[in-house]
Amino acid sequence: MNKEINALIVGGCLSTQYNVKNYGVKLEEIYISLVQQRLLSDFGIKLSYIPMYYERFKDVIERIPKYYSQMEPDLIICQIRSQQYIRLVPMVNTYADEQKKLKLTINLPYLKEYKNETYRPEAIYEIYENITEFGKNDNNIGKSAKLTEKVLDLFYNQKTRIKINELNFKTGIAFGNRRMAIKLYFKLIDEIIEFAQINKKKIIFLGIYPRPISIIENVISKDINDKFIKYFENKPYMYVNYFDEFDKNWNKYYQGDLVHLNKDAHIYIADVFYKQLSRLIGL
Repeated sequence: MNKEINALIVGGCLSTQYNVKNYGVKLEEIYISLVQQRLLSDFGIKLSYIPMYYERFKDVIERIPKYYSQMEPDLIICQIRSQQYIRLVPMVNTYADEQKKLKLTINLPYLKEYKNETYRPEAIYEIYENITEFGKNDNNIGKSAKLTEKVLDLFYNQKTRIKINELNFKTGIAFGNRRMAIKLYFKLIDEIIEFAQINKKKIIFLGIYPRPISIIENVISKDINDKFIKYFENKPYMYVNYFDEFDKNWNKYYQGDLVHLNKDAHIYIADVFYKQLSRLIGL
């Protein structure tokens, strides 16, 4: 048996752990590190990996060969993410252009270009922080900066945001955005599977976890998870599903922001993933 396994992980912060600084989950405590430790302890197998972070559908398949060439993997681990799917469902979304100017975009199925597939919506937080810092300086205080800050404060007021958020999502769903988003996701997964087949590599999929921060986002996340369970039913690929466990016990598995997972969540994912990975590689 090969005592070394190289893996390419196509996913989000679950594997790349961009949230270490803010949420206290150390690199050695994330699920893939726990799996590494168990493989080495149980079978003497060294698992090495390269993470490829993605947050848009459109450029994933073009970026994979670059990471693939850095360490030809024996295995591809693909995390199904709800975040980008959720960005495409609302009728109206915010994004920041190249000059970091706040813009609004309307998502409609018949529009070929989604701005959130080009720009990072998270940039709005950077703009908000810059405006807030700007306003703290007495020499910079101006009507436009004050007004913008008040508007953003209103938008990020929790109760107001929830109401606006739910209306925005429901309108987008009514106009067919959810159907379009799932088609884009299925297309991407088909392309990743084809890449793995052409290169004769094993592939395993990590499932979606809930988003308890928002009722509507959680409902949409469950809908994606259910669709992918059905999608993989008649396919020879493993889909690691832990949605129901996290949905029932969200207070056990989430950080205070109700978005990022905590140490217990990584332990649970590692356990479920390890069992299926062991079957896949024949342990």
